[in-house]
Amino acid sequence: MGNSESRAVLSDYLDELGQCDLAVDTEAAPLKEEFWNTIFDTPLSVEEVFEIITPEWVRNLRDERPYNMQFLLRKIVGKVEEVCSTGLAEHQQAEGGGSRELTLGQRTEALQCVRLLTRIAPFLLEDVDAEGTLTLLWHAGGLVVRDCGDSVVVEPAPPPTERSTNGKDEEEVNDDGGSEGSSVEDEADLATAPLMYRILRALQWLLFLKDFTVLTPQGASLPLPTHRVESGFVWKGGVGTAEKLPVAQNNEVLSARCEVLKCLLTLLSEPLFQPISSYSSDPSRVLLTFCSGDLPYTANLFCSLMSTVVAYDPKGYGLPYGSAFSSGSQEALVDLSSQVLCAVLDFNPSAETAGSEMVKSHRTGTGPEEASNNSEKEDSNTEEAAARRSSKRSHFTPDDDGIHLASVWYVIRRRTMEKYYQTGGKFLIMLFCYVSWHTAPLGFSSCALPPTGSDGDASKPRNVYGIMAKGVDKPTELDFMADGLVRIVATVDDAKQTYLPSSRKPVPFFQESLILLWHLITINPAFRKRLCSRHTEDILHPLLDLLVSSRNSQAKIGLLHMCSFILLVLSSDRDFAVALNAPFKGRRLQDVPVFTGTLADLMTLSIYRVVSDALFVAATAKSPTTGAESLIDMMLTSLCNISAYVRSFCLESCIKILDLLKRFSKPHWLFKGPLNHNAVFFIIESLNNVIQYQYEGNHQLVYSILRHKEVFDSLKQLKVADRHPGFRRGGRFFLVAEAEPFSVHGALHDSGILSGWRSWDIRTGAGLAGDR
Repeated sequence: MGNSESRAVLSDYLDELGQCDLAVDTEAAPLKEEFWNTIFDTPLSVEEVFEIITPEWVRNLRDERPYNMQFLLRKIVGKVEEVCSTGLAEHQQAEGGGSRELTLGQRTEALQCVRLLTRIAPFLLEDVDAEGTLTLLWHAGGLVVRDCGDSVVVEPAPPPTERSTNGKDEEEVNDDGGSEGSSVEDEADLATAPLMYRILRALQWLLFLKDFTVLTPQGASLPLPTHRVESGFVWKGGVGTAEKLPVAQNNEVLSARCEVLKCLLTLLSEPLFQPISSYSSDPSRVLLTFCSGDLPYTANLFCSLMSTVVAYDPKGYGLPYGSAFSSGSQEALVDLSSQVLCAVLDFNPSAETAGSEMVKSHRTGTGPEEASNNSEKEDSNTEEAAARRSSKRSHFTPDDDGIHLASVWYVIRRRTMEKYYQTGGKFLIMLFCYVSWHTAPLGFSSCALPPTGSDGDASKPRNVYGIMAKGVDKPTELDFMADGLVRIVATVDDAKQTYLPSSRKPVPFFQESLILLWHLITINPAFRKRLCSRHTEDILHPLLDLLVSSRNSQAKIGLLHMCSFILLVLSSDRDFAVALNAPFKGRRLQDVPVFTGTLADLMTLSIYRVVSDALFVAATAKSPTTGAESLIDMMLTSLCNISAYVRSFCLESCIKILDLLKRFSKPHWLFKGPLNHNAVFFIIESLNNVIQYQYEGNHQLVYSILRHKEVFDSLKQLKVADRHPGFRRGGRFFLVAEAEPFSVHGALHDSGILSGWRSWDIRTGAGLAGDR
């Protein structure tokens, strides 16, 4: 059968599936096994599958024929489970012993199922709260057909306790059984499990299927491992296993891993279809299930993804134009692995989230209604349970340095951020979706997942990937991760230092590596300490290069904020600040003046360049508040954090610091927004730190302060009128500012503050456009 003929046949079959009603027509072609054999055995590329299956067809099947959609998804996941079961050691022994390789037809069927799921999944997640979608994907048992005599009704399946044990499902499902730590341990339970749980379970099994995504002589054994690392199935050594772990792989294996990861990443992108305000209060059910730790090969997946990313060497043999001869499959695998890690590490559930009943339902085999009833019974001993959880979690309560800052992935895309707050004398950024970091009740080390507690903690939502990321504490593994991420981020900087044009290219996923670095330094205090004590210079130069180069591009606003977030967290570490006293001998950054000094001077001059441009944008904007104010506060906070540890600022740094103070002290800036005075506070605090702790080596800075005496005098004498401070009109408060002496008063006139009334909204406190 030719390729064009195969496409035509598959298109006709799918059209027939969308037109017939399987709930009524018992003689329809989709009920026959030959129909599905043709669909799964037809080899088609990803592009052809996306061309044949149109969005209109998927939406019509989802809305008009939900039972048909369920039948299609169950056939797909059933075929994947059938292919996976052939890789079991028990199956191989039953077939005559020895190792039996996956046939070419089985590989084709598995890839076809993955591509179909990749195409259909986004349309299933468009409206995750729709009643039909919830029943289809998350109801235990899904949809069933009930004969009412004259008519046939498609309705949600009854709860498992009310369902007849002799009832027959719509189809036979061949499966291996449940995994360790999961409640789904036989075919009957798996058949009644929520459909999305089966899909995630099958995809994660595919990622470690013998002769498909891993090359190992021995097949897997039941029950499938969940909490332990199976070194024979790990993609790459380094994290959780030995760094020199012998692994075999080829282009077919790499390509299959990429196909499955694309499908998995599509499902994990469910939060992109919901408002950002509900990301914390109503988290993704897919992420709740995927990060719960119930799926097979959970520990293997984390170690494989992390090792694949940090072990990647973009330089190869270091030859010019070496990237032209490298394999594209390996780079694509690293890209997808970093994206999956970013998606799961960003997820931070809590026990009070709205979707936690779904986790209870698929763990215990009950429906959402029964889960809610059970939760009401558990709430009777709320105080005792809370005391037990508090006593168990007290050892893992993060300190001020280890506060988890969530939802960076969506800050990058939606450019949403809030102000700072001060905790324990250290300035940390607080994002819009801050929630406390919940850890498991038991400790662990080296990526070993802790067992579930016996006092009700099994039903509490958790992110096992965040727990495992926090548990990496071996110095060799921490150095391995730090070296790998720094190596990837530095490719952008290395590409600018070549003599031959384009002889080195930056990897396309360096931004994902930055986000992964951000998550690790906020989740794992040991990793942050190791990075700051041993890799300060390695990470600082590429980080500042990205920061300065992206400051004036609206297309790179997310990259700019990401670099500023990382710099802010690193600057709060004492080892990082002390290491900045090392002399700078590297390449000069673009738009940063030439100087002779230390890494602290490089950071100070880079901050000046970014803050100077942001100040121009904020000062010339008509609105009182713009996104530039937050960036300015963040950069100046980083400068304030390191100021107490810098032994000597060079002359250029001293001049720029005082120049910033002079510009921020102008009344036009101070009266433009309600929080603009924070910039002056951060700079003065930095000067106080230098004078108090590093006075002897900073005589140039002290001299610069004395030369700018008039700046401090004008700040000291700047006042807001005590008499007639303003008046109200139309719900607004109009403020009149005056200052003494005459020089400052004239500056106020020149800045335009006194040439017109300055209005403030008394209901919201926000500054509004001024008018006479």
